[in-house]
Amino acid sequence: MGEVFRKRIKMIQDTQNRGEKKMEKIDKIFGRKILLGCLLMALLAVQVSGQTLVPTRLTLNYDLSHIDTDLEPGDSGIMTLVIQNVGGQNAEKVEILIPDAGDIRISKRWYLGTIKAGEIRTISTKFSIAKDAKIGLHTATVNAKYDGYDRYGKIENDIRDTWEVNVNVVGESIFVVEDVTLDRVLKPGDTFHLKLSLRNKGIGTAFDTDAELNLVGLPINVIGPEKQYLGNIGKNGLKDAEFILYLDEDIATGAYSIPLVLNYEDMDHTPHTTTLPIGIKVIGDVQISLGITETDPKEIHAGDEDVEIKVKVDNLGTKDLKNVKVTFNPEFPFENPKSYIQMKDLGTLKASDSSEISFYANINEDARPGRIGQIFYVEYRVDNREENITVKIPIDIMEYPDFELISDGIRARIGEYAELRLKVKNTGSRCDSVTVWALKKSGQPFDFEDKSEFVGDLDTDEEGEAVLGFTVEGDAKVKEYILPIEIRCTRDNDVLTFSKSAKIDVVPGRRSNIMAYLVGVVVILLILFGIYKFKRGRKSERE
Repeated sequence: MGEVFRKRIKMIQDTQNRGEKKMEKIDKIFGRKILLGCLLMALLAVQVSGQTLVPTRLTLNYDLSHIDTDLEPGDSGIMTLVIQNVGGQNAEKVEILIPDAGDIRISKRWYLGTIKAGEIRTISTKFSIAKDAKIGLHTATVNAKYDGYDRYGKIENDIRDTWEVNVNVVGESIFVVEDVTLDRVLKPGDTFHLKLSLRNKGIGTAFDTDAELNLVGLPINVIGPEKQYLGNIGKNGLKDAEFILYLDEDIATGAYSIPLVLNYEDMDHTPHTTTLPIGIKVIGDVQISLGITETDPKEIHAGDEDVEIKVKVDNLGTKDLKNVKVTFNPEFPFENPKSYIQMKDLGTLKASDSSEISFYANINEDARPGRIGQIFYVEYRVDNREENITVKIPIDIMEYPDFELISDGIRARIGEYAELRLKVKNTGSRCDSVTVWALKKSGQPFDFEDKSEFVGDLDTDEEGEAVLGFTVEGDAKVKEYILPIEIRCTRDNDVLTFSKSAKIDVVPGRRSNIMAYLVGVVVILLILFGIYKFKRGRKSERE
């Protein structure tokens, strides 16, 4: 028995050895195939990426632009700006607008037409400063609107960019801020000490000088005395003013300008007031912002499919974020399409950088118009720890265009010309290039001069009128006809159609009435003549 048991054990071991050798051979074969597949996929990715284009992008070239400086209240200056197309495709219908900015009077608009890829355009305008303008930096916005092209060469309408330019307004103040000292890096909710070193650059002494911070409208508060008495400050003299400040918990990160108001008297006891801007910067460890830049189509309606939702992810904090991933979790009436992945890997998003990504969704046919929040889940790694946030972004679902056809019908005579007047009312959302078409059925006796009439763009509750002229054919039957009518309009380059109908009551023509009358007269005359002949014949027989 022992010998038999040992033989069986040996047979089992041999079988296992042969199985392991076969598995090693299979692993080598499959390994080569997997490696070959990876290489093919990499080559395909390179080929596909090579087919994309550089999208249109306009920018303001700050290095080449120039704005007059050291202007005082009541002065005028020249602003020369250079607009550059840094994209790979043309920017068309370019429009630049610079509105008034508080104490800076500009209000200028330019229509630049087309700016080719790599091309620059220079615009120049005169601006003026209000006589009561505050001293310090003033910011004006430069707004651009244009049509461009995406990386696939598809046109993108109404692209909007905004840039900021600064105008420095100086005054006759005898004081300058030589140094600003903070006791810490500022974050939301911090309490900090602000020390200001003020020097008298005038030609004489400033008497009874006091300093206070104007914090009206700012998410910053003073702890302790709001005004500090500095006394007399002689020529070239230096005095320090110190304040204890508190930042609100919900203060947004960024730069803030705090007005410092100085009151003093000259040697003639004439009071003077001057305001100097004090700049501070509030930062945060991490701050991520998500916002929808655009959708395709621009207006989203119930029943839309494969709606593209472009989301811009901004790192507003001071630290780089690694392994950034954004996931879109559609909620009703938004639904997941079958052919798209709803998770995007952004890799590393450096401080102050941004990235734009696209998600896709179907809209349920039962969706109601309104603003509906959608959930976006953000994961990232910072300071060797994993973090995540959930952001809810509102997306508007618009009412779908719809039309009401108003017509009392028409009585049209055989063989004559008639006009069918139709009123079209838009009972839904706006639709452009509304056109009414007559779709004559086979066998309907109508000969139209023009089967369509252009109405124009109709907004919600707006009406338009279409007049369709036609002639009723001579062999038409006298009866009521139902004429098919189609209303067509365009929305986001899509043509929408709406089926309606109108009644046309065909009645005898004027000529056919006269002929019927003449025939009737002839018949009556023949009857009278027959009666006359009959009576005369009988009279002849009697005679």
